[in-house]
Amino acid sequence: MRKLTQINGKLNWLTGAEFGRNDRCGPFWSARRVMSGVLHVVAVLAVICILWSCGKKGPPEPPSGKKPPSVKDLGYSISATTIKLSWTIPPTTAKAKSPVAGFLIYRNQASLGLDDCPNCPIVFKQVGDVPSPRAEALDRPLIYTQELETGYRYIFKVRAYDDDGMAGRDSNLVQFVF
Repeated sequence: MRKLTQINGKLNWLTGAEFGRNDRCGPFWSARRVMSGVLHVVAVLAVICILWSCGKKGPPEPPSGKKPPSVKDLGYSISATTIKLSWTIPPTTAKAKSPVAGFLIYRNQASLGLDDCPNCPIVFKQVGDVPSPRAEALDRPLIYTQELETGYRYIFKVRAYDDDGMAGRDSNLVQFVF
């Protein structure tokens, strides 16, 4: 848009930008400029939202300093059709809220006929709960036994929990085919 104006006694054509600067109601605040500004603001907000997200997905967990310690030495032995899991009680750290009250046993049981999916998450089912022994038996390993079925791939893990029911991190995994 152009406008014919008189400057210093001469007639001049002003462009739209000059016209907008000289006239408050001119095309300076045109719909195109308003939309351009809105789009810039939306783009900046979208970038901020993308960069602000943490990227970690999963269930919320309490701060790690208050969890009970994790089992590091989960082992197993198989006799006939029975598995025997064994582990020692981890020492309570100074950061832990309370001492270990027990251990939850988890199992994944997958049929051998199914195709393995290396990138799929392992789904565990809680199969047992072993209470922590009294103070005089803390130096002995804990034992959990369970009957097994043939034709399956098994994965076991153990999680310690405290008096408030807060579970610690997973132990090492034991896996085998039976």
